[in-house]
Amino acid sequence: MIVVAIGLLAAIAVPDYLRSRKRAQATRVLEDLRLIDAALDQYAMEHQRSPGDSVPWEALQTYLKTGSPLYSSLHLDLLGNDFGATFTVDLPPNVPTASRTALSDVTTDSFWSPFIGLAVTPRGKPSRLPRAREPRRIALPLARRHHQNRVRGRAEHPASQGRASRARGQ
Repeated sequence: MIVVAIGLLAAIAVPDYLRSRKRAQATRVLEDLRLIDAALDQYAMEHQRSPGDSVPWEALQTYLKTGSPLYSSLHLDLLGNDFGATFTVDLPPNVPTASRTALSDVTTDSFWSPFIGLAVTPRGKPSRLPRAREPRRIALPLARRHHQNRVRGRAEHPASQGRASRARGQ
């Protein structure tokens, strides 16, 4: 009876452990991409590089923490897939396709965003593919909402009614 209970608990725990491990690997790859992107931005600012310029891995290494796993990785991710030997200014690095595929059961495309979706334009320069975005809700300033209400024939904002009537001399 005890052996059955232990076997049942193991059957439940092992898949969760494996899924957690893969999720941690995906998070590590994503964090490495963010560090590479930050190093690329810093390099471009300090060396006055233009958008579209190529930057080799060796130049980015100086902007990574010495001794870190990413610094000594020779531009390979945790799974041994290549991030690339060169990167482009103002474009985020791409997640390696093999890593994305290997971790696809624990991640989605939104997890990897913005490190997916690069294409090549007719001029040969990489560019971002358009992606569907959720509409943003932006709070309009009070004065603008007040103006829109007047144009639409709605009542004025309650806080400004007193001021408007005083200005008209009533």
